[in-house]
Amino acid sequence: MVISALHLLVSFVAIACGELSLDDNNIIGETVQERGIISPKTKQLSTNSTHITYHEMTNTSEYRANYTRGFQIPIKIYQKRLTKIQRKIKMFWATVAVILLLWMVLTIESDPFYALSALYLRPLRQKYSNDKEIMAFFLRNRSGGNSDPKVGNKLKRKLPGPKLSKRRTRLANEDIPSDDDDIFYDDVGKRVKNRSDEEEEEYEDVQETAYRKAKQLLDDIQAEEQNEENESYNNEMIAHRLRDDALSKVATLHRRVANDVRLSGTAVQYRAHRYSTVAVVISHDDRYVVSCSKDAKIVKYDLEEGKIIAFTKYNKGDNISHQGQIFSLAISAGDKYLASGGTDTIIRVWNFSNLEHVKNLSGHMNAVTGLAFRLNTQQLYSCSKDRTVKLWDLEQLGYIDTLFGHVDGVVGIDALSRERLVTAGSQDRTVRLWKVPEDSHLIFNGYSTCFSIDCVALINEDHFVSGSADGSLCVWSIFKKKPVCTQREAHGQGSDGQPRWIVSVAARRYTDLIASGSSDGFVRLWKVAEDYKSITNILSYEQVGFINHLKFSNDGEEVVCAVGQEHKYGRWWKIAGARNVIAVFSLTYDVAE
Repeated sequence: MVISALHLLVSFVAIACGELSLDDNNIIGETVQERGIISPKTKQLSTNSTHITYHEMTNTSEYRANYTRGFQIPIKIYQKRLTKIQRKIKMFWATVAVILLLWMVLTIESDPFYALSALYLRPLRQKYSNDKEIMAFFLRNRSGGNSDPKVGNKLKRKLPGPKLSKRRTRLANEDIPSDDDDIFYDDVGKRVKNRSDEEEEEYEDVQETAYRKAKQLLDDIQAEEQNEENESYNNEMIAHRLRDDALSKVATLHRRVANDVRLSGTAVQYRAHRYSTVAVVISHDDRYVVSCSKDAKIVKYDLEEGKIIAFTKYNKGDNISHQGQIFSLAISAGDKYLASGGTDTIIRVWNFSNLEHVKNLSGHMNAVTGLAFRLNTQQLYSCSKDRTVKLWDLEQLGYIDTLFGHVDGVVGIDALSRERLVTAGSQDRTVRLWKVPEDSHLIFNGYSTCFSIDCVALINEDHFVSGSADGSLCVWSIFKKKPVCTQREAHGQGSDGQPRWIVSVAARRYTDLIASGSSDGFVRLWKVAEDYKSITNILSYEQVGFINHLKFSNDGEEVVCAVGQEHKYGRWWKIAGARNVIAVFSLTYDVAE
């Protein structure tokens, strides 16, 4: 029985371990012996007189039936008991493992899997401590040098510490900047200024800049007061000048000068063109005037000396001079460049001082009808009869962008200090305000009777004036789609009973004074009401011919006119007695500005 029990125990263990299958060839015969089928000594049947061998007996169907009935039931019972025991053992070890991991997390504060792997790898490291490859993996040389131990010295090993978290690792590796890094020393070892000190001294905020400029202006005023003994400056005048200077810097000061303007003396005329004069510009120092004409010539005048000092002429087939009528001129900031454009579709850039050719800017597909520089910059805007507006950078002498929107030729353009420009679209009966940074524009529609808007000029950043072919002079606000004020038949009617075209308009920037020109023989000056809802004719200067272009000087003391026998864009009429000249007439103001 003991032997049978041992065999059963071994069988149960083998079944539990998955090493014994219920195969007939592996079944022992003790259970058959207990049932009285065979004898353990002779291994023969004890119930029958006929003796057969053990092998013959096990191959019989009777033996197989008895074996199945006697052995199958005990195996199932013991398998269930063994399964319960295995489950309890597994639960025990699982509980131990969980407790161990929790202890590692709470006490070591590191990655538990790394700590668990360190416990398993520790005996391996001790066993292979002399192996250089394994040592290179497990050990770190703190000094950063060679990890091989020196001869005669015992290699020092340290138990693996807890792994740092990502945040602690990042903080540990982060370099803390020191002010000593920016310190410089001269040849004798003396400390000099560092970069941060220089940057702090160079930088100043907006308030400090305004304070410095105001202080400088006060110093200038005090110097003037000392030099001029006959004039006394009180605090009110100083404050007024400070305010005007600050507003003029940001281009928001709007002066009221129209009531004080007067004509002074007779006009000065310069005759240098064979055909009708089309456009004029004045230098920023108000000394020089440049004109262009249908004869493809550009002429520069010196107003102080009263003579022509430079000019360009037409050369057929030349890539430098214009090959057709010139319609527009513009001078860049600092009187550096002069730009011109005309029927040859090319914008030509000249050195303003001597009218030497600098570069050609091509891109328009039709006549260039207008040019304007953004104030105090080298950024150029151009418009053309190809219905486009283009942006150019004369610092780089290159192209920037093209603006689309007009559905007819663009014939007028103007710009101030902001990155905005206003254009007149002739027969599309619109004026458009382009916002360059936003890449958008506003559309202002003329009246239904206004079949063409031919000229435009900015009064300030929020208001502008336009002239149309129906004789209307309109004042606009950027906040309204329709004109704020309209002066119909501003230059009267012609001999045919039709209103005279408004050929040109100009505005003294940031004031209430504007001018208009037509073919009635007069240049008219207008006062814009304070609310911009009305305009009043205050002065008229007689000048026979088409006033093709008007320009105020920067100080407002001169008005320059481009006068021609014909309209600048055609030969619909020719005024007898008119001369193709540049007319300059002077203005004075009753109250000093």
